[in-house]
Amino acid sequence: MLSTETTRLASFWNLSKVDALNKISSSTTGLTSFWQEKGATNAVEALLKMVQIKCLVLRDEKEVELPIEKVVPGDVTLLSAGDVVPAGCLLLESKYLYIDEAAFAGETFPVDKIVL
Repeated sequence: MLSTETTRLASFWNLSKVDALNKISSSTTGLTSFWQEKGATNAVEALLKMVQIKCLVLRDEKEVELPIEKVVPGDVTLLSAGDVVPAGCLLLESKYLYIDEAAFAGETFPVDKIVL
């Protein structure tokens, strides 16, 4: 049985009781969706802060771990197996270095890099 509030709303907006319930239901669903989306967005932002890609660089003759956004020209980047190369680099020294260039050149297999 419908409440008297629903009946009053329906008569105020000149709607049938079913139409009034549909509008109330739609509004409630919209608000719920908004809050869920807001919560999901906040969760993704928190995860992105936790999963920040970092690299090891030499600055002022000290090894410093920095986010890749903070690497500047002149930094000497120290790489090991599985590291992400933070930028275009000039190789000073390497031993068995293979770079996966799929994102840049579409290469299927890692490319061997050597110091000239």
